[in-house]
Amino acid sequence: MGLYYCLSRRVYIQTTIFGIMLAILSEIGVICAAHRYWSHRSFKAEWPLRVFFMVCQTLTFQYSILQWVRIHRVHHKFSDTPRDPHNANAGLFFSHIGWILIHPSEEVTEELKKIYVDDLKKDRIVMFQHRYYIPLTILLCYILPTIIPCYFWRESVFMTFCVAVSLRLVIVLHLTGLTNSLAHMQGKKPFDKNIRPGDSLLAWFLSFGDEGWHNYHHVFPWDYKASEYWGYKGGISSTLVDFFARMGWAYDLKTTSADVTIKRRLRTGDLSCSIWGWKDPNLDSVDRALTKINYQKKP
Repeated sequence: MGLYYCLSRRVYIQTTIFGIMLAILSEIGVICAAHRYWSHRSFKAEWPLRVFFMVCQTLTFQYSILQWVRIHRVHHKFSDTPRDPHNANAGLFFSHIGWILIHPSEEVTEELKKIYVDDLKKDRIVMFQHRYYIPLTILLCYILPTIIPCYFWRESVFMTFCVAVSLRLVIVLHLTGLTNSLAHMQGKKPFDKNIRPGDSLLAWFLSFGDEGWHNYHHVFPWDYKASEYWGYKGGISSTLVDFFARMGWAYDLKTTSADVTIKRRLRTGDLSCSIWGWKDPNLDSVDRALTKINYQKKP
């Protein structure tokens, strides 16, 4: 309904822009905050950035940070097995959104209890959000996004709720689900051919350049660039983390050296070749980057 109102121009353009801005902040809350920072500890952050991340993550209405990270760490530890909360072997719908609609199995529940989250319990910002998650979610997800357009440019409550609240939450939820479903269903496996996650250009496009290189991410989950390596450009989140690093809010950014990635690729990667030559669009970016070109003509 919210999409219909946007396309039919029955809603103020300011409301649509406001909804897009909230969606971007929500994606930052998922990818930069809950995923790369709190789940994988791929970099460190000063308290102002952690507060900003907490607000962004609350906007998503996707569990508290503590719960989100607990689920995601179990997912990585038992990826695509019966102990994985959103096991891709259970089907596309289940891994995309179905797992949210049912109670987790006994195996998953047991692993959720055992997974290490002591580092999060020592984080006062994380525990503050966890303790007051319901009132914070009501305020940040529903009340403020509804009040702001109504007050500043006289948008109707109904239109605001449809566009800046409901439509935004649905889009962000499905974008998050793509990483659990599509990225585990198809794509190349240059770093580990024995796991389901793949490097997918389609997943990269649908996730705005952030979560397409999932085979790399499951092999090197501590890399803050989440596989935006070699020729993988356009990662909004890693660019944002670099920006915060220049501000002094983020530091100790972890990434994987070229030597390590090459050795892992040669040891467990899918080295099969199904291309016709150098100009083939399907030529893997890693292979392209590793190719040595002799006697290059100077420009």
